[in-house]
Amino acid sequence: MSKRTGVFDVKIDLQNVVFGDNPKAKKKDMTIEKALKTVSMQMKVSGLRERTISDYNLHVNHFCKITSSVYLSDITTNEIYEWLNWMELSNAIKLIRLKCLKAFLGKCFDNGWLPTKFWLSINIKVEKNVKKGATKNEIEVLLSLLDTTTFVGLRDAIAILTPYQTGIRIKTLG
Repeated sequence: MSKRTGVFDVKIDLQNVVFGDNPKAKKKDMTIEKALKTVSMQMKVSGLRERTISDYNLHVNHFCKITSSVYLSDITTNEIYEWLNWMELSNAIKLIRLKCLKAFLGKCFDNGWLPTKFWLSINIKVEKNVKKGATKNEIEVLLSLLDTTTFVGLRDAIAILTPYQTGIRIKTLG
């Protein structure tokens, strides 16, 4: 018995497709280094401060060094926790560095290089000291020390009273 061959017969080796042994498809993922360069360029074009861009570079490169991550797909919550645990710093400093890494990952997600925002569940608790406001008596003592008959004294008195009375922030007032 002979087997017929037809126009629609196809010969294909499904071993590579099923088991993923294709070396060309090994790592098509973007490297962290390339992503960081692209994000840095985007930030520079957007007009962000040079200090912000250098912080991204510093903290992302430190993350890569500590965790030995090369590709964006290598970054996991466990890797981030490992990096945070490695640092022997206060929680406030760790939080600053984590925010920087999360911002970088967010930009990678926005560019379509990461499929999910897995890093959103990572948090560091920091005790925030609430500053005590000035009392009415303290404001009166401060105002009594100013010479309001001069322009500078009057300006300073207004700069003290306006935030106290309205709650406006000092930078907004400035």
